[in-house]
Amino acid sequence: IEEPGPITLNLSPIGDFGDILATAPLILCDPGLAGRTVSLKCEPIATAAAGGSALPVGETHIARSWGLRDGSMELRLGDRDALGYRAGEALRTLEGDIVMTVKLGDTILFNDPGLTSSSGDTSAHNFTIDELGIDVVIAIGDRGPSYSFVADQAGTFRVYCSAHPDDHGTATLVVEP
Repeated sequence: IEEPGPITLNLSPIGDFGDILATAPLILCDPGLAGRTVSLKCEPIATAAAGGSALPVGETHIARSWGLRDGSMELRLGDRDALGYRAGEALRTLEGDIVMTVKLGDTILFNDPGLTSSSGDTSAHNFTIDELGIDVVIAIGDRGPSYSFVADQAGTFRVYCSAHPDDHGTATLVVEP
């Protein structure tokens, strides 16, 4: 930051992240900022949906994890309802289809531990939703990272492992307008 004077950082929370940002410590690692006044502004914004129209700032769906194992996928919920399921639920594609339901503009966050894979797996897996441009590699035995994305397109989307497209059962993300 080269201009002298006060600095304003504009933070744009999505869904419930405003509370997190309001209490998070701020660490500035630029020696040029020593002695300067820094203020924070935290205002929701609308992001662009596919096709250029503004997205509503939606709800944040927080799940503990999305796990991929040799032969199945698993969704684990935390301490609150999310994605059309009840708090504390654990769903596995070995026991039936997983259908996650959100609204356009909602954020989906897997955060405790996030995207996971078993240490007993024979190869890495991917968390993939083609139409939303998502294809995240999950290494063998990985217990994270946290991962989030915004449902920026209405429709019904297949959630699968692009490394093993037919090996994990059926999971679907439904994004309602």
